[in-house]
Amino acid sequence: MKKQYYWNIPDNLLNSLKQRKKLYSFYKNEQNKARELVENCQSVLFPELVASLNKIDERIKLLIFYQNLEDCELSEEEIITVIEREYFVTFYETIEEPTTEIISSHSMYYLLQQPTKEMLWDLDFSNMLKQGQLVDLMDYQKLTKCYQKLQNQAKNLIEKLNKETFYTFYSQLLLIDCQCKLLIEEALLKEESLMTVDECLTAIKQEIRKIHFEQFKYQHYLFEDLSLRYQV
Repeated sequence: MKKQYYWNIPDNLLNSLKQRKKLYSFYKNEQNKARELVENCQSVLFPELVASLNKIDERIKLLIFYQNLEDCELSEEEIITVIEREYFVTFYETIEEPTTEIISSHSMYYLLQQPTKEMLWDLDFSNMLKQGQLVDLMDYQKLTKCYQKLQNQAKNLIEKLNKETFYTFYSQLLLIDCQCKLLIEEALLKEESLMTVDECLTAIKQEIRKIHFEQFKYQHYLFEDLSLRYQV
């Protein structure tokens, strides 16, 4: 079943927006860009695809917020101006701050502008383990094995990503990204971690959906569950 995102909202939920021509035109423009990206996702580098869709997603989310805001005194032109100015800020306000620059620069949850060439699963995990100075050899091997498994899963999904598989595989890739994030934090920030390596690996296997949702600080927009980053 195709999931619904901000760019494929049912027409009956857009009736009030259609009455405001400039806002509706803004929506249709963003919608068309998103649909074109999904249609041609095989020919777009994955980090660029993520960053572009994140941008569109946030801009439409703000549009829906202001469109449904009671007693909003802004004109259509002013709403569009505010969206252009605010989307970069609100995109990061919704989710917890990244624990390291590696995560902010390579995670699907944070890519918005100047996309990287490498996702979390493309990075040299062995080097991160060395930086973190993990002492126990068994812990080193357990984390490495788990990371390599996630790398293979992610690359396999991306190779098969197309307009038919996009809506299923993107959600799976988000969870893999979240799992990689936990592993990287365990490797680099071991002294600050409240979990043992075994507890971290258990969380990755059994609680990753819960951890995914816990990243988001609050849901303050209408139809928040349509957000690209939120759906897994």
